[in-house]
Amino acid sequence: MRVLLVLEACSGGAGRHVIDLARGLLARGHEVSLIYSPRRAEAWFLEAISKVCRLSVFELEMHRSVTLGDISACRQLKCLIDEMGPFDVVHAHSSKAGALLRLAQVGKSVPVVYTPHAPITMNPQLSVLARSAYLIAERLLMGLCGRIICVSPAEREHFQSLGFPAHKLRVVCNGIGSLPATNHGALRRQLSLEADTICFGFVGRISHQKAVDRALSAFAMASRQVSNVRLVIVGDGPEFGVVKALAVNLGVEDQVVFTGAANGAELMNAFDVFILPSRYEGMPYVLLEAAANSLPIVMTDVGGANLVVRDGENGFVVSPMSIESMADRLVSLARQPELRDAMAIRSAEIAATFSFDRMVDETVAVYKELALT
Repeated sequence: MRVLLVLEACSGGAGRHVIDLARGLLARGHEVSLIYSPRRAEAWFLEAISKVCRLSVFELEMHRSVTLGDISACRQLKCLIDEMGPFDVVHAHSSKAGALLRLAQVGKSVPVVYTPHAPITMNPQLSVLARSAYLIAERLLMGLCGRIICVSPAEREHFQSLGFPAHKLRVVCNGIGSLPATNHGALRRQLSLEADTICFGFVGRISHQKAVDRALSAFAMASRQVSNVRLVIVGDGPEFGVVKALAVNLGVEDQVVFTGAANGAELMNAFDVFILPSRYEGMPYVLLEAAANSLPIVMTDVGGANLVVRDGENGFVVSPMSIESMADRLVSLARQPELRDAMAIRSAEIAATFSFDRMVDETVAVYKELALT
């Protein structure tokens, strides 16, 4: 098949997913083109696409927020598709690319697939007015796509609860391949971690959605009960300065390492426990990477939490509103090395079930299903 992938949010899990999907499709003999926006393209994403052989890549300015420029972007996208095509299927990732691609394909017969990657309507703190606006927009655009791919059953249930037709929803969970080998000791030294230090770690965009402030507050509580602990925060984002200031206000700035933008999948190998404190999620790649790195995981009960983290088996799932519960779980893991070891083994077993090949094959199955309708 000839497949077009369209992406505005060239960072985090959506960017990672598109790169992996492109590689998998190409390895199976399909022709793949990618249209992406350079506005939020991180350095790792640009480097990754430059290394994907036989991938046709095109840039198109797209804004994250709704602007008058969206009209021009939609027109340019339509022209690009006409010039690059014909395609057997076009597949948009995340909300802005999903909206623009669906509008650009009005009147076209090519099947359209849309993967939201945790729609903003899953945010429990979204105002009633904002939720209504996003919901109206998604419902209007629903008729312009053949399938919506949800990255977790929780995401599908969310769409169904909003009244979206079940026959258009498919679940394809994220998957990962083998992780590159790393030197645990060298990474610990790089982060100035002593041999007996228990390292809690976070990897991700430092934003309101990821709720790094909650992880920091829980760590501050835990550090008052266990002395030999450190928190490593890997990532950058709009709340970076706010979170650094919070560390000072909580009196734990000397116990927290901020790496900024870095290779999170690699640095995870230095952690003893992974923390995912998000306010909402679909099914983040960092969760799979943490499990594949044999880490116990403490996370909030959001998105695909129970898919990867089995509460009490390979980690703990806590209420998004209870910082105290998160702190209690961190203390338990810091004090019980045998519990950490048992959960580490279970994490690796669970991660092995989320394979890269399965993810790509199930996505292709959705494409073929549409082609036959």
